[in-house]
Amino acid sequence: MAVSDEHKGLGIGTQLLDALCDASKRNGIQRLHLLTTTADAYFKHFGFSVAERSQAPSSIANTKEFSEICPSSSVYMTLDL
Repeated sequence: MAVSDEHKGLGIGTQLLDALCDASKRNGIQRLHLLTTTADAYFKHFGFSVAERSQAPSSIANTKEFSEICPSSSVYMTLDL
């Protein structure tokens, strides 16, 4: 998820994250996973925890985003719902 610079600080990111968490819970998803290069402090504020990339389940680690698109310097984070 991303919010353009001109719309930051308006609560849009919080609304998007709340909607994602609510929809995930309704669909039986128990954990969210993310990679970020710039927003780890933001997501920590909402309860995400930094995790070792090596601990990611294979269903996450084997995605193109995880293994190719996001740089290895990205912070891997999870949130238990």
